[in-house]
Amino acid sequence: MSGGAGGGADGLPSFAAVGEAIAAARRAVAANDFVDLAGLDAAIASLCDSARSAPTREPAASQLKALLAELDALTSDLATQQAALERAEADAVRRQANAAYARSSSGDQP
Repeated sequence: MSGGAGGGADGLPSFAAVGEAIAAARRAVAANDFVDLAGLDAAIASLCDSARSAPTREPAASQLKALLAELDALTSDLATQQAALERAEADAVRRQANAAYARSSSGDQP
């Protein structure tokens, strides 16, 4: 989002721009790339403020619900990635410990 997702003519973020930022974050997670969510919270808060002040709330409410579903999916993707990273880290520690025990039981010094 900090990369400057486009917005409306008034300079505010658009639903499409925020949706694309979320989709880009999901693609980055899938590729195990860095995910930059800076500014996403402010953009969503701005959309919520705009929706509250809109003369008809239904279109904005539907778009906000769609964004919420996309955010839920991103949350799930990030949680899955975090769990995989934690498993990989635990496996690496376990391998190091096994190697150290194997060296010490065979009389080898590190």
